[in-house]
Amino acid sequence: MIFRILEIAWLIVGLVAIGMSIYVLVTKGVNSEIIIYLVIAFIAGIIYSIRRKQRMALERKQK
Repeated sequence: MIFRILEIAWLIVGLVAIGMSIYVLVTKGVNSEIIIYLVIAFIAGIIYSIRRKQRMALERKQK
């Protein structure tokens, strides 16, 4: 259960970071702030996929 919660949390972090980068792009134009949000979204996506694979492996093992 904890893996599912962490998986969803990282997905939300990634989506919020993408949303913030779009907001900054629209309001301020292209600047270095966008890169920070995109890096955060990228890292969150990697951690999300790692957590998802861990959860799926754990569920297969428990069957």
